[in-house]
Amino acid sequence: MKERRIAVKASHSFLQGICVFRGSFLEDLILSKEDVVSKFLADSVREEVMESNFGYRNSYRGDLEGLCLMIVSRISEKLNTIKQ
Repeated sequence: MKERRIAVKASHSFLQGICVFRGSFLEDLILSKEDVVSKFLADSVREEVMESNFGYRNSYRGDLEGLCLMIVSRISEKLNTIKQ
């Protein structure tokens, strides 16, 4: 049986991200300063996603939302440090 893929959208400061998890493992990460959902919809990974927290397929609410926010937040903070 294949593990399901879950897409989780998170935003921090100027950066938006969609984390795609296979089980509890981060499998893909899409980042954008603008419309990250459009980038996700253009990516072939969307075909394997069964749940999301942004209206794509079945609704997801759970622990992976906090994990994705932590990932996007840390990347955003690092990018801010580099820009300064």
